[in-house]
Amino acid sequence: DPADLVNYPRTLQADSAILEEKGCDILFTPTVEDIYPGGTDKTHVDYGLLTNTLEGALREGHFDGVVQVVRRLLEIVTCQKAYFGEKDFQQLAVIRHMVKLESIPTDIVSVSTIRETNGLAMSSRNIHLSDSSRLAAQAISNALYKCSQLSSASNLIELKREAIQSMKDSGVEPQYFEIINPDTFEVLFSLENQKKARVVTAAFVGEIRLIDNVAVIVTEANRISELQPH
Repeated sequence: DPADLVNYPRTLQADSAILEEKGCDILFTPTVEDIYPGGTDKTHVDYGLLTNTLEGALREGHFDGVVQVVRRLLEIVTCQKAYFGEKDFQQLAVIRHMVKLESIPTDIVSVSTIRETNGLAMSSRNIHLSDSSRLAAQAISNALYKCSQLSSASNLIELKREAIQSMKDSGVEPQYFEIINPDTFEVLFSLENQKKARVVTAAFVGEIRLIDNVAVIVTEANRISELQPH
C-alpha cells in the first residue's frame, strides 16, 4: 500500500542515538542505489501457504519484497546469525524458508515480542496511536490471551467469532483472526492431535493497522495448558 509506505515511521536519527549508546561498532545506512544498482524490480515468490495466506493474501507482493530485501541484506552482511521478531510471525516463517531453500549460511533466530504494560505488542506504528486508540488496541492482545482459557474440545469457529466480536466491541476492526499450524500455516478447525498452534490476527485501530500473535501449547491430554506471548 503506497499510503502505508509513506506513513511508515522512519526514525534514523533516534535509532542511531540508541545504537551509539549501546556501543554499536558499525551503522550501515546505504542508499537505494547502493543496494540495487540494477534497479528494484521484484521477483515473485510462491512458498505455498507461507506466502499466499493471511498477510500474503491481503498485501499483494508484500512477501516478494520481504524476500528481496532480506536476501540482499544477507548477501551483503554474510552474518552467522540474524534476529527477527516473532510479532511478524509470518515474515519470520517466510525468511526461514527462503534461507533454507537458497542454502544461505545464516541462522535465523526468533526474538520474543516485547509488550507494553497493557499487553499491546510494541511496534513502530504505535507512535501513531492516540491515547484512546492505544486503550482500544489492548483488545487485540486480550482476544489472543483469552484462548488460554479454552480446551481443545472447544469450538474454534465459535472461539474466533467471540474474539472478533470482542475486538469490534472495543472499536477495533479485525481483518483476520485465525488459529494456525505454526509450521505449515494451515488454518486449524480443531486442536485434536495438535502439539502446538498459533493464534494470529491483524486489525485496524482507526487508520493504524496492527498485527499480533501468541503461541498455543497443547498438552498430551489435548488441552491448551498455556498461552505464551512471543
